[in-house]
Amino acid sequence: MPNVPRHWESRGLLAHARVEADRRLHSDADRYRVAPIVCAKEAGLRLDAIREILNATN
Repeated sequence: MPNVPRHWESRGLLAHARVEADRRLHSDADRYRVAPIVCAKEAGLRLDAIREILNATN
């Protein structure tokens, strides 16, 4: 799913990635956010709820 990170960026779950040579470069902090997002999605949470949870813990 190559467009998932871009979709998550548009929904406020990940910071917008830097683009270098047509490749999106995410920070280490963004990489660490992916696992909880995936787990929450698998648990059935909506992206809006996941964003609220992640933002509340920051």
